[in-house]
Amino acid sequence: MAVDGFALVMVGGVGAILLVLWLIGRATPGDGTETVGLRSAREIEERRTSLEIEDDEQVREALADLRARRAAREAEEEA
Repeated sequence: MAVDGFALVMVGGVGAILLVLWLIGRATPGDGTETVGLRSAREIEERRTSLEIEDDEQVREALADLRARRAAREAEEEA
């Protein structure tokens, strides 16, 4: 059974490309999700929780500042 030379070159080329891609995949750290911008559900939830905590702290600071300014204004009006 004779095999066409063109078919051998094509199969060998495809095999070489697959081998190179596999080697690149093995050489890169992680699972590749960072490369395409994906994050796990746990990472998303942790980030969301930290942002909510940060928002709460900012609201508390703003309310404290507002109360302080209001108290200062009322003290000026009384004087």
